[in-house]
Amino acid sequence: MNTRTAESLVVEVDSAIVLANLMLLLGIFSIPISVITHRAGKTYQINYKVITERPKSAA
Repeated sequence: MNTRTAESLVVEVDSAIVLANLMLLLGIFSIPISVITHRAGKTYQINYKVITERPKSAA
């Protein structure tokens, strides 16, 4: 962790908890989730999807 203030540490820990819960829900329901955010004039899209099957390797 690279935090400078107590507030930024709280935000970082809270973000980790939210992400862990999101990954748990994705594993349970197996549905993709898309998060779109706008910051400093730019748009970011993050897509989450849990893959439960591994592709068969070509041997």
